[in-house]
Amino acid sequence: MVVIARGLWPLQRGLAVRPVVTLALAGAIVAVLALTWRPSSPLLPAALASVVAILVPVLLARGDGSRRRLAGRATGAAFVIAQPLIFAALLIDVRLLLPILAAGGFAILVPVVMPIRADAASTQLTAEPRSTCWSCLIPPVALVALGIVMAIQQGARIAVNELDVRIIATVLGSLAIVLGVTMRPLLALVLGVAMAGALIVTASVAVSPMCVALGMTTALVAWFQRESAGGFPVWAPSVVGAATAATFAHDPAWATMAVVTGLAWLVAASFPVKASSAEPVVRSGAGVIAWTSKRFDGLEPYWRIYARMKLVRDPVYARLAGDARAWGSVLDAGCGPGLTAMVAVGRAGTTTYLGIDLDIDKLLVARRALRLGGREMGETCGLRHDCLPLANPPLERFDTVLVLDMLHYWPDTEQATTLAQLASLLTADGRLYLREGVAGDDGRAGEIERGERRTTFFGLNPENALTFLSAPRIADLIAGAGLTIESEEPMGGENRLWVCRRQ
Repeated sequence: MVVIARGLWPLQRGLAVRPVVTLALAGAIVAVLALTWRPSSPLLPAALASVVAILVPVLLARGDGSRRRLAGRATGAAFVIAQPLIFAALLIDVRLLLPILAAGGFAILVPVVMPIRADAASTQLTAEPRSTCWSCLIPPVALVALGIVMAIQQGARIAVNELDVRIIATVLGSLAIVLGVTMRPLLALVLGVAMAGALIVTASVAVSPMCVALGMTTALVAWFQRESAGGFPVWAPSVVGAATAATFAHDPAWATMAVVTGLAWLVAASFPVKASSAEPVVRSGAGVIAWTSKRFDGLEPYWRIYARMKLVRDPVYARLAGDARAWGSVLDAGCGPGLTAMVAVGRAGTTTYLGIDLDIDKLLVARRALRLGGREMGETCGLRHDCLPLANPPLERFDTVLVLDMLHYWPDTEQATTLAQLASLLTADGRLYLREGVAGDDGRAGEIERGERRTTFFGLNPENALTFLSAPRIADLIAGAGLTIESEEPMGGENRLWVCRRQ
């Protein structure tokens, strides 16, 4: 489940611009639930708590200019957070899968009904905001205190609860999910000890595995609040914890539920931010690639898997990481989620880096990756939300300009304009690296073009019409931009890499 935690993101981003299909799909899930599930009384609180735990953080997800972006964020959050609940449902009663999956289906409605804020035309990203320690700690401390008061009122006694096999399996399974999602072994270990201690000390009654799963769900919400692009409001986990605990108000396990939930959130919210490694240990191409991959291990599963696949399968990153030339100041046009950013800052001889992209979500991922590499936004490292060609190009000139897999999102004439503008930003002895898919005699770029059309359909790339050019036409664009081709190299499938300098 960890591997596919955000696997539905591309599908959901596509559905987000097709409201009729979206509503029909969500309606079908709700209809199946209404017709097939008749919950018994003991299952009802667990079902309600599960739905609340999934929907609250999804409904609080922030939209910032695109329904597809909001769809990706909401769906990714829903299905990562739902994993401990699904695991517990398999141990308790498979009928609980219906409300959990129905809540995931409701997440599909979020992009259709949520208001969307307009993107700024051009924005320089600032350093990533951090939640203060006190703002994270006050709500869970209050939850723990409330649970203790309720336990005293109910006459609970300190005793070792007879933890059955299902409880142990739920704790271990949920910890495995937390470890897979966060890649923080120490966090999972501390969380497991805290959860086991809470169950032993506070439980004088039988506790359902769903209580444990809900506690772990709250921990994942807290982790997403701090680490996910866009994040959630600080008080979102307290809403989840309070609402889920309230559904157990008539149950003897109410106090334990409150304590377990609050303690799980306390551990996840206050756990130290992942330490960064400022420099690669080895500056060779392989060393920079390994360092880049390790930095992306600190991100959520979708981007972690994306980075690993790209770094292993796409030869352009090894080529750039092992380039013998010192890059100096770097402009990365179409930087995406930051893979080339990490390669650039990990290389020896890079003095400054500026990445530009029109997808704010990818820029937020790049900012988190750079933070994990020890780079904060400032004078030597920057990210800019803007579209090409630039209305307000930088005043400075760059020793290296990267234009990787980007020009084909625009028509022929705009490709020429964009390339000419980027070439004008080169220093006298600078180099421009251009990677593009080359169209054959039929005007198509084979598998490269088919892959781009799939990802564009799902909203992962700009929605402009794709225009792949032949090799001679690309050479004409390079010459028209005032550049001379220094080398031309095959770079995976129909892709080629041109290294150019000013004439």
